Amino acid sequence: MEEAFEKYLDVAFAYYNKGFVPQALSLSKILYDLKPDDPRVEDLIKMLTGSPPEPAVEEITAEGAEEAKEPAEEKTPKKKPLKIPKILFFSSLSNEEFIDVLRHLNRHVFPAGDVILEQGERAKAIYLLTSGEARVEKSENGEVRVLKTLGPGSFIGQYSFFAKTPLPASVMAESDCEVLEVSEKHLKEISRKYPQVQKYVENLYFHHVFLPTLSNIPLFRDLNEDDLQEIAKRFVLVKVEKGDHVIIEGTPGEAFYVIRSGAFVVSRGIGGGKRVRLAELREGDFFGEIALLTDDKTTATVTALKKSELMKIEKERFKEILLMYPTIMDTVTRYMEERLADTKKKVREALEEEGII
Repeated sequence: MEEAFEKYLDVAFAYYNKGFVPQALSLSKILYDLKPDDPRVEDLIKMLTGSPPEPAVEEITAEGAEEAKEPAEEKTPKKKPLKIPKILFFSSLSNEEFIDVLRHLNRHVFPAGDVILEQGERAKAIYLLTSGEARVEKSENGEVRVLKTLGPGSFIGQYSFFAKTPLPASVMAESDCEVLEVSEKHLKEISRKYPQVQKYVENLYFHHVFLPTLSNIPLFRDLNEDDLQEIAKRFVLVKVEKGDHVIIEGTPGEAFYVIRSGAFVVSRGIGGGKRVRLAELREGDFFGEIALLTDDKTTATVTALKKSELMKIEKERFKEILLMYPTIMDTVTRYMEERLADTKKKVREALEEEGII
């Protein structure tokens, strides 16, 4: 074990010095599990968190030890430690916090050709590819299409993880791969403990999930990325429990909503205490625009079918967006008219079934 530890240590520092931080991170997990109290592991962790080790501790290899014996004036000036890339969500943690997070990481090795994540399943963790290459491939109508190739430092399955939806494609190991995993349970624990991690996780959701979701909503489909980011900043996260009414029929419209996760039912009263089910909405669907545009009362009730999350934008801010981007108004108006027509049709059918008309 001692020989393996020394080899891992040498390779980890070599990776770090060449700028291959994800690979160094993966090895730091192995080294910490083997010898958590070794001062050289502590030095590596200090470097990964952007803190240089103490000057006295420089002996990584035999050559490094010989170099340390030379007079100080003959030494080559040391390079500043590399900053860990922003993609690693623990880059702002202290050494102690980083070690705490390291304990929660699980390391997986996938030989070339293995399935890392399979199309149709839901990612229940955040995965970081630390070495090797992986390909994203989609199986459709009996044909397999490669969408892209991922390298070290890439996150895998983050959309499925945050939106709680099935993976639209599989991720396969193109070469031998190493992956670090943070489970949903551990990510929640880490985020509660360290607010800076929670901030980064939300930033990850914002860029990798919410922006793509907005770009697929017909209202915002024609906007460029800068405009989408400007709009996305105006939304806030709202969490609701099963049975909560987000909108109650007949009340003033207060906001526009995009579903982040969960499911909602849209219903309307038809008299006699009876209601007609108009639609069921899921991740990526939106609602609330009709009352905002007409300045009238809401036309239906929207109820959470389970514990869910929404991205919400207040009425005044939504109207600001319509003024900033007039083309959105045409799309919103068209959808509003279609939804009103569909609501009238379903209500009429329900009334006919009840024998009311």
